[in-house]
Amino acid sequence: WDNLYLAGRLQKPVKILRDHPQVRLANQHNLIAAVRTALLLLPPQFTETDLYSTIAGLSYMGDPRMALPTENKSKVANIVNNNVVHFRRLYAPLIKTLPNVNFTASCR
Repeated sequence: WDNLYLAGRLQKPVKILRDHPQVRLANQHNLIAAVRTALLLLPPQFTETDLYSTIAGLSYMGDPRMALPTENKSKVANIVNNNVVHFRRLYAPLIKTLPNVNFTASCR
């Protein structure tokens, strides 16, 4: 990850305005890296929501704004809860390729 700001943005659902094969491939590498990083941070048993929340939270871990009282503490939860279908579309195909990854519960 050379640019975690951009990588973090693209780890969440976004609208692609112009598709480009090289960008698509780079983002697939970015998404799988996000899944693998989240798996290292999660306990042995976790829910689908836990996984997506950990992925969405990666880009905020080093963001100093998150320590400010003006920042919404539910920011990551709001992103995930309002975009579960989109997170699933992004990550389900990648998760299926990883051995021994199972959720204890799915999102609603």
